[in-house]
Amino acid sequence: MQMKAYMKRTGSYMETTRLTVTVICLLLLLVVSPLYGRRYDMAIVPNTDVDLSSEVGAVLRDAGGSVNINYAPSYFTADARINKFSKRKPVRYRKDFGMSDSDFNDARYGIYVVKVDTSNIGGDISWGYNIPRGGVAEPYRLEDFRGYNSAAISPVRTGFPAELSIDEPDRYNYVTLDIDDDFDLPEGNIRAKDVHSDELSWYPGIMALNRTRNQSAYRTSATTLQYFSSDTLSVPLLQSWKEGDTIDMYTILSPNMYTGGNESAPPPSGAEYYLAPDSNSGYGRAALKSTYNPTLQYELVGYPKVLYTETVNYDEPAWLVYDVSGYIKNNGNVTHNVEITAYIENYSEGDSDYFGPVTTGAQPGETKSFGMSGSFYSPRMEYTQFLFVSLTIVVNGKAGVLFSRYQNMDTGEWVDNP
Repeated sequence: MQMKAYMKRTGSYMETTRLTVTVICLLLLLVVSPLYGRRYDMAIVPNTDVDLSSEVGAVLRDAGGSVNINYAPSYFTADARINKFSKRKPVRYRKDFGMSDSDFNDARYGIYVVKVDTSNIGGDISWGYNIPRGGVAEPYRLEDFRGYNSAAISPVRTGFPAELSIDEPDRYNYVTLDIDDDFDLPEGNIRAKDVHSDELSWYPGIMALNRTRNQSAYRTSATTLQYFSSDTLSVPLLQSWKEGDTIDMYTILSPNMYTGGNESAPPPSGAEYYLAPDSNSGYGRAALKSTYNPTLQYELVGYPKVLYTETVNYDEPAWLVYDVSGYIKNNGNVTHNVEITAYIENYSEGDSDYFGPVTTGAQPGETKSFGMSGSFYSPRMEYTQFLFVSLTIVVNGKAGVLFSRYQNMDTGEWVDNP
């Protein structure tokens, strides 16, 4: 009986405890859930039904700002870490309250942009933010924070090449540029079109500054900022620029369009703006290198022709090679002097010699013949059944292997391996 009574009391206690825990969990869920939802929304100051003083302070504090929630003027300092990429934020404007969209636009949304000055390179080129300083001319307006988003991001994204090619610009020298709606921006984010509403008819572009030679050139998109979509722009490199030069690249906004060739690419006039919202966009540096591979421009048409006479060496058949010839085609758009050399090796004996070099030149799209004689001396010139033949070309000091295979001297067939 005592055990039953104990079990009854214990069971009742356990049921009561279970019920209590359940109620507590429900209460916690009711309390914590809104907080978590609130936490997510706390990156943005609502536009309506908001206690501006406490809401603004909480958003700034949660984003890393150092503010005193009981002292609103602390929201208007550099320590508050106001995100300049939020479209709504305090701006310098002579008006006590009731800021309109037009007022914010007149204030350029608190942003100041830097003009291009190639004579004074090295300073900060990113967008700046003018925080109100108080007083009649620049009053502190808490209402400017309505719609403020502490998680806003730069509305411009750029991709610069790690290196620039002096001889293969069409392959390497490109900058990718995405602006505004080319990628997803957070709610309440500022756009480049907002900041540059007076320059919508200007052209996004690239300025290349040769730091080694103190020369500059630029190229733009053919589309104005107002209608700009994601684009890839080639970096203008002047012919006088050499391998080893250091090139700084900047995204700019120019009142003039230039989409022409490198050699006539003009230097900036000084009317251009840097299109660089922050230090992570708008600037890149690369060394000018030679990446040219002549075999990407020139190809051997068919197989080389090896001329020889048959002979006998130690009662074995042998071949005496005296000429190598063939045809080379220029698949590029530039003419070079091409130096061609043939290397021939006896597969079984290891004896070898060179033919050439000879120099030829083919116009773009043209196929040109070449031929070269050897300088062999018996018995090194006598080759056994398989003959290794390699043709190399040199263009502007850059070498490449044009052809490399074995020829079966019995059948005339070319093979990769004997």
